Amino acid sequence: MKVAIVHDFFFQYGGAEKVVEKLVQMYPNADIFTSFFIPEKFVTSKILTDKHNQKQIKTTLINSLFNWQKQDQTGKFNKPFTRFQKHFFWLYPLLMRFVRVSGYDLVIISSTDCAKQVQIN
Repeated sequence: MKVAIVHDFFFQYGGAEKVVEKLVQMYPNADIFTSFFIPEKFVTSKILTDKHNQKQIKTTLINSLFNWQKQDQTGKFNKPFTRFQKHFFWLYPLLMRFVRVSGYDLVIISSTDCAKQVQIN
């Protein structure tokens, strides 16, 4: 059975993200659809890190903005836009409307915000 899990966003490791981990444990081959995923926030989550490394987390275009790296004066790389992810809250429902989830036998939506906007075919 082909399973998709849809979640709002991954910018902190909290209770909602732990629910997604449990869903992934129940359906280990599931793909995850989300607006964005910031990998360094989930280094303690082996499950979500593995999903990210296996490219089973599908994101929207804003993900590239939040994961864009810039080198500062000290030579370190940082992600300057990650501190603004809460200010773009109005944009996430619009972006999720362009996400198409098709070809799945089961779609599980874990959402309190924008994941409900996905198009399921």
